[in-house]
Amino acid sequence: MIENKWEKGSNKLENVEKKLQKGEKEIAKGVKRNYKRWEKKLKIKLKKENNVKKKKNVKKKKKKDRKKKRERGNQANDYIGRIVPREKATGGRFVRKSYQAR
Repeated sequence: MIENKWEKGSNKLENVEKKLQKGEKEIAKGVKRNYKRWEKKLKIKLKKENNVKKKKNVKKKKKKDRKKKRERGNQANDYIGRIVPREKATGGRFVRKSYQAR
């Protein structure tokens, strides 16, 4: 058995194994940091304790609707002037009237 600094008392491998024999799946506090390690050593699945810190329920930031954003932009363009088809000679692209005037 590898002696680790934090393996004291209730965390020692023998003590953990004793607890498991008793049928206690919830093991010492220090173990919760090292579930994977213990699971490998003891070749079992451990039930996580209740006092493991739960993630806070943070509300996700809602993504802005791009379509709405575009519409809003188009409304702003209305102030400059309607979008009007340019003469066919330039490939029939669309240009704002204010630019056309220049």
